[in-house]
Amino acid sequence: NRRYVWPYKGIIVGTDPVAVDALGLEIIMAKRREYFGPKNRLPTVPRHIKAADVKYGLGNSDFNKIEVIKLGWKQGILI
Repeated sequence: NRRYVWPYKGIIVGTDPVAVDALGLEIIMAKRREYFGPKNRLPTVPRHIKAADVKYGLGNSDFNKIEVIKLGWKQGILI
């Protein structure tokens, strides 16, 4: 639905694909909170990111342990 699409105007780059997915999810969750308010959560939690970390050891899904370097444009940043 085009109503729920927005121009993110950013790029996510990293050497850890699980961390990149976790960061992308955090950005989407922040946009959902901004648009719908804090009570409208995702109907199901995406489990594949946590499984890639915990079950398969493919990377880090803990947002608090991911180094995020923000460069350039700051307007509309969600994290």
